[in-house]
Amino acid sequence: MKKAIKIIAGAASFFFALIAITALLRLFVFEFATVRGPSMEPALYTNEIVFIEKISKLYSLPKMEDIVVCDFPHTEEAAIKRVMGLPGDKVAIIDGKFYLNGALYENDVFKDKMRYDMEEIIIPEDHVFVMGDNRNSSTDSRAVGPVRRSDIVGKMVK
Repeated sequence: MKKAIKIIAGAASFFFALIAITALLRLFVFEFATVRGPSMEPALYTNEIVFIEKISKLYSLPKMEDIVVCDFPHTEEAAIKRVMGLPGDKVAIIDGKFYLNGALYENDVFKDKMRYDMEEIIIPEDHVFVMGDNRNSSTDSRAVGPVRRSDIVGKMVK
């Protein structure tokens, strides 16, 4: 009987330690995010689940074209967007096309014409400019402004 109680207590300790480790990993190291809406099509589709790592944001900003999860002001859900501008970059939308530092951005995944233009802005230090790949169906930095580093939840792992 004592042996059975010892085995059960050991299994319970292991189970609770496993839950604690999993919770800590999810809180500080990684998480899964679900794509909501068409803003990242064709790269990501609604209800697709993506893996987000949270460690790199602690020591560096994401790189150009990385896909990140970020919190926007006045919204409850995190947004999944592509980084299209880094600190010090000048970004603008002219005649429906994306310009980076005064030049038409040739690597843009969005090939159509955007519906709205945007005057040139300079991305502040510790911020990034993000946009959805499906630009005409995306709320992003064009509407909410550059995203602070502290509002980046993590970076998508491919």
